[in-house]
Amino acid sequence: SSPESVESTPLHSILFTLSFHYLNNATINPLMEELLHFLSLSALISAGNPLELVKSRIQTMNELIDKGTIQNRYSGIFDCVKHIKLNEGIRALWKGNAVGVLRFFPN
Repeated sequence: SSPESVESTPLHSILFTLSFHYLNNATINPLMEELLHFLSLSALISAGNPLELVKSRIQTMNELIDKGTIQNRYSGIFDCVKHIKLNEGIRALWKGNAVGVLRFFPN
């Protein structure tokens, strides 16, 4: 299944809850609905971005060693996170997050 179908169920439940509380049984404004959809999607993608970054770093570990970006192989997920945090700062775990959010925005 596509990433959109996997994420759509929690997104729609968040969207419905926010819409219901915000609009208090009023007609749903399409612009507000789109904004709430974007905000809920952004939150979900941002929460998962560190895992995606660590996964890609571990998958490309050999290339990173060849380039000299890292000196030693990661011993696992936590070692990778520790290395990123110490060498690049905690914010580095969200590298590429904006691209991930914008990729799903038109949907």
